[in-house]
Amino acid sequence: MAKIQLFACLTIQALDIDAIRIDKSIQVTVDAIATWATHTRGCAQKVGKKNFMITGEVTGGDTFGSLYIGRGRQPNQRPSYPVAANLTGAASESQYFLRDSGKNGIDARLIPSICLGRVTSMCIVGPR
Repeated sequence: MAKIQLFACLTIQALDIDAIRIDKSIQVTVDAIATWATHTRGCAQKVGKKNFMITGEVTGGDTFGSLYIGRGRQPNQRPSYPVAANLTGAASESQYFLRDSGKNGIDARLIPSICLGRVTSMCIVGPR
């Protein structure tokens, strides 16, 4: 993990990038993605990038994808709409998430858009 984290930091510094896309992000465990992404965002902030974005290709539906996005969520952790509209990320709201505040996975998932049997584009889907 340390080598991959270092490589991400060097890439941000050398190429001045604002985002990273992880191809086949479900090939990595949920915890490993969150550890790497949190470290990578920290490196980006050190060079003044406060809105660094990490996207990943996640197939398998919303239930599976929600494990990888942000702090992660299982179906039984989904709040009602009035509660969801007022979430602030406070530690007291941890019952709605898998990971602690500050330890996020990817920011959005990319899903293939299929037309006539072939992949024609990628669509960004944010957290639900």
